[in-house]
Amino acid sequence: MRGYESRGAVAARVGRVVAPVSSLEDCSLAIEAGADELYCGLLTDEWKNRYGDSETVSRRQGRGAHVRSLDELAAVAAMARRRSVAVALTLNARYTRDQEAFIARIAATWEEMGGQSVVVADPGLMLQLKRSRSRLQVHASLLTNAFNGSTVAFLAALGASRVILPRELALEECSALVDAARSRGFSLDYEMIVLNQRCPFIDGLCGFHHAVRVPKDEFAQFEYEAAGPGSLPVAWSSDPDNRGHGCELGWQTDDGPMKKTGDGDGPACAACLLSDLARAGARYYKIAGRGAPGAVVARDVRFIRMAVDDCDPEVATDGMRSDTIRRRYAATFGRPCSAADCYYRVREGVDGDGKAR
Repeated sequence: MRGYESRGAVAARVGRVVAPVSSLEDCSLAIEAGADELYCGLLTDEWKNRYGDSETVSRRQGRGAHVRSLDELAAVAAMARRRSVAVALTLNARYTRDQEAFIARIAATWEEMGGQSVVVADPGLMLQLKRSRSRLQVHASLLTNAFNGSTVAFLAALGASRVILPRELALEECSALVDAARSRGFSLDYEMIVLNQRCPFIDGLCGFHHAVRVPKDEFAQFEYEAAGPGSLPVAWSSDPDNRGHGCELGWQTDDGPMKKTGDGDGPACAACLLSDLARAGARYYKIAGRGAPGAVVARDVRFIRMAVDDCDPEVATDGMRSDTIRRRYAATFGRPCSAADCYYRVREGVDGDGKAR
C-alpha cells in the first residue's frame, strides 16, 4: 500500500475511500488504515430518552452505531481535522415536526465544531439548511432514491453537493444518470457503496424499522398485514413480538418462501469495479457498516485502499487489477468472491430517467 502522503494523487485519478466510524478510537483506526473521509452518527442520551434508540436520528439502530456524546463528536472532528480527513455527520432519517428543531440544533453545533458535511435524507432538512445559509455541505443519502437524473437535479436544487447513489443501480444506469443530470446543468459529486451490506429491499423505499425500540425499551406495536388483491405479489412474515429485523424475517409468498437477492456468502463488493465507477462519474467509495467493530472497519478500509491503488491506471491494466483484487478479497475475507456478492452488475442500457434506450 502506498504511503499516506501519496494518497491525494491516487484519489484524484481513481477516487476516495469513505469509512464508517462510531467512536474516537474507530476514527483513529480508520485513518491509520487509509480512509480519505469518514462518516458517523450521533445518538445522545437526550435524544434517546425523548425518541428512543432505533432509527429516529439516523438509519442505524442502537448506541453502538453512533458516537454517544457531543464531546466525543467534537473530538472526532478535531482528530480528523488534524489529519486532513473530512467527516460527514449522518442525519439521514425523516424527522417529525417535533424533531425538526432538535435536529437543526445538532447540525448547527456540528458546523460550530468544524464539521464539513452532513448526510441527509429528509428534503425538509435540506431546505432548512439552505435557508439558514449553513456552510455544511449536504450529501444526499442513498435513502433519497436518486435513480434518475431528474431526482439528482431536484436534490441539487435543494442544496446537495454530493449524491449517494442507490446500490441497486447497474454501471450503465449510473453513467446515464450522471449524464442526464449534467445535461440539466448540474455537476455534482457522486458516492457509491463498494463494500459490505446488501438487502433484499430498496433502502429508500423500505418502510421497516429494524428492531424498533421506543424509550424505556418498550417494543413498538405494529402489524405485518398482507394487502388485498392487486397486481403485485404479496409477501408477509410473522413476528408476534415485534422484535425482528425486517430484512431478516422469514418472508413468505403464495408460492412459498420469498427468494432474496444478494444472499452471497461474503460481503457485497465492487472493489474490482472502482475504475468503472470512476468512469461512470462516482469518485467516492463508501464502506457500509456503521456499528461494526473498529478493527473490522480498519480491515475493510485496508482492502478498499489497496483496491484503489490496484485500480490506478498508472500501475495496472484492467485485467491485472481484477485478478489482483479478487485474490485480495479471498485473502481478506477467507472465501472467493462470487457473482452473488457483486454490486453494480451490467444491465440492459437505459437513459438517465430510467427509460430503455
